[in-house]
Amino acid sequence: MFNRELFNFVVIKNNEYFAEYLELIKHKIEEHSRKYKEEEERIADEITSRGGDLEYDYDPEMLTDFEVDQYEVQQMMYKSFVVSIFISMEYFTAEICEALRSEKGQLFSFKDMAGTGIGRSIKYLEKILGEHPIRDSSIREQFEIAWKVRNAVVHADGTIKKEDSPRLEKFIKKNSGLLRIEYGQVVSFAYPYAESLVKLHPQFVKALQSHLH
Repeated sequence: MFNRELFNFVVIKNNEYFAEYLELIKHKIEEHSRKYKEEEERIADEITSRGGDLEYDYDPEMLTDFEVDQYEVQQMMYKSFVVSIFISMEYFTAEICEALRSEKGQLFSFKDMAGTGIGRSIKYLEKILGEHPIRDSSIREQFEIAWKVRNAVVHADGTIKKEDSPRLEKFIKKNSGLLRIEYGQVVSFAYPYAESLVKLHPQFVKALQSHLH
């Protein structure tokens, strides 16, 4: 039997976990960036202290590989975060599917629908309700963008499908700083987008839960 109070408690606690997880990622990125700058300054000071000329003796490429590695690690952490929080959204969606099935006395569940993952759950809710389960257009748009981004990360190493690019680019123009597309189709993540998912997570669950009595 669906326990609304317990369900809401778990949603809140999960979101607190993701907020703390994201702050840890942010802290580590800032810490490593600071160390990179400190090392750059140390090398420059060492060259000048022994009478060298930075223009000739300092090779900026000395730290280029390290800088590239830093960027790749940052992207890996953000991608991991995006996938993790989406898994949580998928879990809560499945729970609401089961609660709604029980409430409406349905014999078939979301597991009987074609497909997999959150797409199957959304199709089930849409079939049961006769409408898309997310009525709020802003939340729905954010969710569908997050879904496309998640699929790109999991199935295509961050590369957005060609047919999804126009919608993503439109979203990016409306929400400057949340996402970047580089080299044509590749999504580059930053803290603001991950933070927006922390805000979306409970809003998305609440939108679905509103269909339960």
